[in-house]
Amino acid sequence: MDGHHKKLFDILNKLFNAARDGKGAEVVTQIIDELIRYTEYHFSEEEALLAKSSYPDLDSHKAKHRDFVALLKDYKSQAEAGGGIFVVNKVAQTGADWLKTHIQQVDKHYESHLAG
Repeated sequence: MDGHHKKLFDILNKLFNAARDGKGAEVVTQIIDELIRYTEYHFSEEEALLAKSSYPDLDSHKAKHRDFVALLKDYKSQAEAGGGIFVVNKVAQTGADWLKTHIQQVDKHYESHLAG
């Protein structure tokens, strides 16, 4: 999963760089879409691993995943509607903060379960 997490942060950095370099809305929206697709892929892989190990808090974990994907999709809609740099900053900041918190706190709960 750590490789997946790195890829998610790489996509967020790509989004930040595109905004910093003044790339157009189409490029930014494509990167947000890439982030959504990879986030959904990562979450499905993580959830399958947790289901296979009978992780007891899987439903709650899945709900957190669904909420984050819904937030990203909302940001994508805002970007498509002309939200500009403001939306890009929200995606980059919220995405990075959410992922850091999720990885450092929420994902830590299942590490001992998988190790045991």
